[in-house]
Amino acid sequence: RHLEERAPCVYFPNDDAHHSCITPMLSDGVRIVGVVHSDSTWHYDQVARLGRSWDAVVAVSHAIAAHVPVVDPALAPRLSVIPYGVPVAERVLLRPREPAAPLRVVYAGRVASLQKRVSDLPRVVADTEARGGAIELTVIGDGADLEPLRAQCAPLVARGAMRFVGTLSNTAVLAAFAAADAVVLTSEFEGL
Repeated sequence: RHLEERAPCVYFPNDDAHHSCITPMLSDGVRIVGVVHSDSTWHYDQVARLGRSWDAVVAVSHAIAAHVPVVDPALAPRLSVIPYGVPVAERVLLRPREPAAPLRVVYAGRVASLQKRVSDLPRVVADTEARGGAIELTVIGDGADLEPLRAQCAPLVARGAMRFVGTLSNTAVLAAFAAADAVVLTSEFEGL
């Protein structure tokens, strides 16, 4: 009813497993764009179940786009690729680093245990310190597991080994990457 009352409109079901099942029942006044965010069984199952009710299918990588017609060949004419990603420099500029300085590491993304495995981040700090290294891990982002992760990492934050900066603009994230020694991605799976 919410969508139909707003017609004409566009519905992006995304990862909404609770409500996306309505797509076959919507009128032509509600256009549907399904986004296949990840090379995962869950997303391909969603394509198999609901893809024929979508007006357009967006894959976030060419690898995912190649697999969607395997799941349902009828979707090929409605399939587009809009890649995730950020522009990267052709070459990385090396910057001097003091040997005793902490390793500056950045995590940027959705703060969620499922898929992103953010609960591994404190272990990155612990493992680095166990090997005799100093580390400053910056977490950029927000998500369902932000507060539990903050609570788990409170001792690390208190001693400066970890910090949380919230959601930042794309420009600020790229600046954080440029200032870091390393970027860490702990995901179980991704769309790239």
